[in-house]
Amino acid sequence: MRIADFLDISFIAVVLYFGLAWLKQQASRSLAIAIGIAMVLYILARQTDMYLTSQLFSAGLTAILVALVLIFHTDIRRMFERLATMKFFNTKHGLIASNYTVDILTESIAKLADDRVGALIVIKGMEPLERQIRGGVLLNGKISSPLLYGIFNTQSPTHDGAVIVEGESLERYGVYLPLSQNVVEGGRAGTRHAAALGLSERCDAFIIVVSEERGTICIAQQGKLDKLDSPVTLKTRLTAFYQSVHPSQSSNRKMQWLTKNPGLKIAALAIAFGLWWFFAHRVATIHRTFSVPIECRNVPADFIIDDPGLAEARVSLSGPERNFSFDPITLAVALDLSELRDGTVDIPISERSLQNKPSGLLVTQILPHSIKIKAYRMTEIDIPVKLVTSGAFLKDMAKAKIALSPLIIPVMVPKTRRFDITEIKTEPLVLPDIKHPGDVKLSLICPDHCQFLEKGPNAVIARIDTRQ
Repeated sequence: MRIADFLDISFIAVVLYFGLAWLKQQASRSLAIAIGIAMVLYILARQTDMYLTSQLFSAGLTAILVALVLIFHTDIRRMFERLATMKFFNTKHGLIASNYTVDILTESIAKLADDRVGALIVIKGMEPLERQIRGGVLLNGKISSPLLYGIFNTQSPTHDGAVIVEGESLERYGVYLPLSQNVVEGGRAGTRHAAALGLSERCDAFIIVVSEERGTICIAQQGKLDKLDSPVTLKTRLTAFYQSVHPSQSSNRKMQWLTKNPGLKIAALAIAFGLWWFFAHRVATIHRTFSVPIECRNVPADFIIDDPGLAEARVSLSGPERNFSFDPITLAVALDLSELRDGTVDIPISERSLQNKPSGLLVTQILPHSIKIKAYRMTEIDIPVKLVTSGAFLKDMAKAKIALSPLIIPVMVPKTRRFDITEIKTEPLVLPDIKHPGDVKLSLICPDHCQFLEKGPNAVIARIDTRQ
């Protein structure tokens, strides 16, 4: 496994963990089971080459994803809102509540329960409430027992609504909450309990309900309604909720995210590894052949080589399919000619000659296995220049004389032929085209296997003069 594979599995595991945590909080657990069964069927179809089933999944996958987004758009939006309110994004400190706030809430709710005064108190968590609530009167006052008791007094016109508590402030009262559709949980109690349960299904708020008929205290949180046995239990639950909203900076709190929901984390990691194994980690070995250009490198400065006549090599590679995701144009066969010698040389082509070979692939064959190169060791000599002419001067230029400059040119020639090359010719000078005296620049024709010096002349000047 590569480092990229570990990162790939880790990222998918994180995404799956949030998805599983979201599905765990939903009422329709059957949906999660249906998705799991569909994934298992799809993997089996892919691994066993069930063609029709694979085509059915491929055709319907996009439609299923669109349908899921349309059906669960509210839940998906809530998931993104929850991500936006996580601690590494959140900078708001208004949710901090002191022990005084917890004591006031506990004392007030206990008194309301003893007097059998119905109450509905929403303590805001990290998620926003604006989309879930309706109506209400803005108050923005510091929380106190007389204030709470006055709001829920049966003579008050807003006593049937809920109050919103944020930190140490009572933000709004007379608020209407969404009712729950869960008849199992909410159907056993009244409208206040159904409203508390409905809001807890849509956000992470902590809702306290006081029953007017029975004088009991209930808490709605994460879609569940719990009846409390005493105010002490209420205080404990309140303290725990505020700690979860704004945890202390102790080392245990900082590492809590590592130990929270271990079962979901293990399941997400196992599913991510399984997906990687079945889809990304393709263990079947495949073979592919590429046409790769041949390059001659490190040719000594005093050597010249003939064109070998072979511009490409056939390179065969084998390995997992995922390792073939590279650009073939980057491949090259580089021949190291730093130890070149004079004459015909047989240069082997091996795996070491292949440049930019992708990792995770094996070189199974390279054709041809070698290439013959004819090399010449060069030496510098001075060669006389021979003027080549064509035709004859016209009548007015019949007495003209031609002088070359320079008369000798330094040229690099093969060391074995330094005595064979006695002259270097110019391009033809067409005499009938000369109408008057002057200078004409003529290019030199380099003999075979020879080279002009890099900074030396490769042309001469023909000076045409009619004077005696």
